[in-house]
Amino acid sequence: MASPAYKKYDFNQFLDTAREMNIREPPDVVIFCELIYGAAITCLKKFFLRDVFKIFITSHKANIDLMDVVIKSFTDSTNSGKLSKAWAHAQNCHTNFYELKNMKKKLKQNILKSVSEMNNIIKKADIDMINNNLKPFLKQMEKLPTKKTVTIGNESFEYNKTASWYN
Repeated sequence: MASPAYKKYDFNQFLDTAREMNIREPPDVVIFCELIYGAAITCLKKFFLRDVFKIFITSHKANIDLMDVVIKSFTDSTNSGKLSKAWAHAQNCHTNFYELKNMKKKLKQNILKSVSEMNNIIKKADIDMINNNLKPFLKQMEKLPTKKTVTIGNESFEYNKTASWYN
């Protein structure tokens, strides 16, 4: 059996495919928006699966809350602003993708650029501040009795907590 032509949850593959959707005539804005959101979520998931956190995010509300924790960890407004803008673009694409069908090509290019920078920006977040700001959320996380593994792109991550809440 042949393997699929995509890598599940691969940040770069999401962005590459979004670029393809953007240059199609006519562009497929709905799929473009879904891919932008997928790239942003993948970036956030990988960040929290790192050794220092080992948290697998499994709900939309947890994504929002934990990205807010990351954004607030920056002491410089440049990186905080860039990450916040990229996240806002992704959120807008996720909630309004049918309404964005007439989105201008320039805006889509700006969204692509913004979201493509997320991976590099999020790595600059202040881990100590994130750990401190995570404390209120730890009660909501499920601590697993044994480690589990998830694969994102070509990487496998062990985790021992899941973040899944809805309010």
